Amino acid sequence: MSNTVREAFKDCKEQGDILDSLIINVNLYKKSNKIEVDLEADKQISFEEIYLFEDYLKRKFGVAEAVVHIRYNDSRAKEPPVTYGDSPLVKGAKGKEEIQIYKPLILGRTEKIKDRIMPISELSLDYSKVAVEGKVVSIESREIKNNKVLAAFNMYDGTSTVTCKAFLDKEKAKRILERINESKKLRIAGNLQYDNYSKDLSIITNIIIEIPETDKDVRKDLSNEKRVELHVHTQMSQLDGVSSAASIIKRAASWGMKAIAITDHGSCQAFPEANKAANDLDIKVIYGVEAYIVPDCKGRRRGRPNRKGKESR
Repeated sequence: MSNTVREAFKDCKEQGDILDSLIINVNLYKKSNKIEVDLEADKQISFEEIYLFEDYLKRKFGVAEAVVHIRYNDSRAKEPPVTYGDSPLVKGAKGKEEIQIYKPLILGRTEKIKDRIMPISELSLDYSKVAVEGKVVSIESREIKNNKVLAAFNMYDGTSTVTCKAFLDKEKAKRILERINESKKLRIAGNLQYDNYSKDLSIITNIIIEIPETDKDVRKDLSNEKRVELHVHTQMSQLDGVSSAASIIKRAASWGMKAIAITDHGSCQAFPEANKAANDLDIKVIYGVEAYIVPDCKGRRRGRPNRKGKESR
């Protein structure tokens, strides 16, 4: 089987580099209600793309579990291995290709959370064990006794915010903190308690799982006639823009816009990134700048009088 994902699954509405991956093998296990797909890719496939494709496979084939294995070609074989939390890569022999298995589990022993996902605004001391999901809005950490690191991060789910805490082993803390910080959305489970220090409720987490943004979380453009935004500031506009050119262009393309203008404050620094992002998407970038203009100096005095009354040049 040598078709790409795009060719074999034409009804797949997901986007990304995973669509250009070659399908090496597909195994459907009826007894265990599971499907496994082996892919070969030239580019790094993000965890979110794999998660969404697995979700598509479960819906398409009506199975309870879908597992996607990514095998990168020889051009990636020399890259350093990546580990996510406690989930290492499955390594082959030295010099051979590696199969990278991405797991959404960041902390804990299982991805299955039995407790009902609650809105944060409904949390109260009537519940001892709780489960919530949302976006991480801030995170901090500090070392404590016994080679442990205390991580504290605030999660927002659209109704309210809650502080979540996790006690991490020092040697694993750095990578776990990076994954929490990079995740677009988390689902956690733990024990709810009253924090005497902050005088508020907090969750001592036992399980942390990375989950992709759902359609409800992502803003959509439902207009029949799409606009062309002619005034956009990226993070290259100091104290004005906060988003990268690539993320802005990707969002505009997902909304069906055919073009978008980049107009940073007196800067063209975002142009290379914008050009690279546009090449991968069906969208045109209009390169512009919000320039600063000063009056013409013609007819004005060329210098100021010095202390002796003579004009300085």
